[in-house]
Amino acid sequence: AMLIDSLSQGLGHEHDPAITKLRETITKFRKGLQNGLSFLQESYFFRDPSTFAGLPDGSAIYGILLHKAGVAIHDFAACTSADFEQLSDDPLTGFRIKNVVIKDLYLKSDEVLKLMHDGKPVLGPAGDVVQVLRLMDNDGKYKPTALSEAQRRLAELKQIAQKQGTSDDELFKMYGSTNIPLWLHEWMEGKLPFKDVASKQRNLSF
Repeated sequence: AMLIDSLSQGLGHEHDPAITKLRETITKFRKGLQNGLSFLQESYFFRDPSTFAGLPDGSAIYGILLHKAGVAIHDFAACTSADFEQLSDDPLTGFRIKNVVIKDLYLKSDEVLKLMHDGKPVLGPAGDVVQVLRLMDNDGKYKPTALSEAQRRLAELKQIAQKQGTSDDELFKMYGSTNIPLWLHEWMEGKLPFKDVASKQRNLSF
């Protein structure tokens, strides 16, 4: 979610309503963590107890992280030019850490089924899975979150850039791995159950 917000700012889309909503949701979630408040429904998906046992979702958590610009962490079009430089003259050395205690760091990593269409996964810009099965209500209709709406919006912006003739290399620099097929956008409009739009597709699997 934070990377999508950062990426959108790098692309000049920070004021898009879907991105603004995501940023507000992130802010409210942070304030809830800091102040021990109960979480509003709009940010509840970040640590839904039925999925994450009340812990934050994530693949890694650090007490201290020392990192220089370059592979393997960057924000696509939001990166600075330093991210692309060879850093042999800027080694990550010279740090001394003393009298530090790091404790009570917890998260709940989560394995998510991803939707595949024509051999390609349905993803957001950083390889983040569009969690289709968790975005359905009991009738199979789209149940949006601030994150899924931001993922959808970036996919729409990518499609606009494609129609304008943007090269594949530039598209990746701008939108990363974003891939939400047009037929899935139809489902994400919230009018039809997933099975109704998925039944028309071939080469579809989880």
